[in-house]
Amino acid sequence: MRVSLKIAALVFFAVLTPVTLWNAGHLYLTQSCDPKFGCIGVFQLLTFVASICAGISALSVFVAHYIFVVRRGGDTTRREIALTLLCFAGVSIVSGSAIGLAEALGVAALASLWALVSFLIGIAIFKFGRKI
Repeated sequence: MRVSLKIAALVFFAVLTPVTLWNAGHLYLTQSCDPKFGCIGVFQLLTFVASICAGISALSVFVAHYIFVVRRGGDTTRREIALTLLCFAGVSIVSGSAIGLAEALGVAALASLWALVSFLIGIAIFKFGRKI
């Protein structure tokens, strides 16, 4: 269970860190400010949405790791951890457009889809990762 929590924390920061750095750089370099929220308000809103997406991803990967590794008495390899970080750093890119996706799909549909995709990525890594 402790390993599942560590994996979930790694996923949370793997999703949150790249998109937050991207948003900070975008704010600093282009100074794209919204008249309603201001520069810092836009950054806070984007970081808040990215943190929700990161939390959903972390919870989904926690469940996948617990089901496919911990309950079966397996160990997590470094290769699986590296693959997890790499995949969810890629997912971080998509979380940058989460506001646009929420407008198109709806918030509930986006949260459900985000959890499903994160869970499926977790299944692919922890169930089939050793066979690759």
